[in-house]
Amino acid sequence: MAVVTFEFLRQPRAWHGRHRSTLGTPRQQGLLAVLALNANHELTKDELLTTAWDDPPPAGVKVVASYIYRIRSLRPEPDLRLRSERGYLLRPAR
Repeated sequence: MAVVTFEFLRQPRAWHGRHRSTLGTPRQQGLLAVLALNANHELTKDELLTTAWDDPPPAGVKVVASYIYRIRSLRPEPDLRLRSERGYLLRPAR
């Protein structure tokens, strides 16, 4: 199993083994950073929206789902979970 390593200081980036991966737009990077800082803790869409955005977009929580969809496409590991019963959580591989 390949380990995914995230770095959020300086420019956010990720590695899959030796291969560097882009983390998308600054807003997407911010949402992923919020999830990583709250790893293993479930966050609702509302919590993600108010934490990741200073001025939440008019679309509200609908925009969170589209960013989560993009973040899911970044991760190769099936155990890097991004969904729970009430919201979203990032569950890193052990």
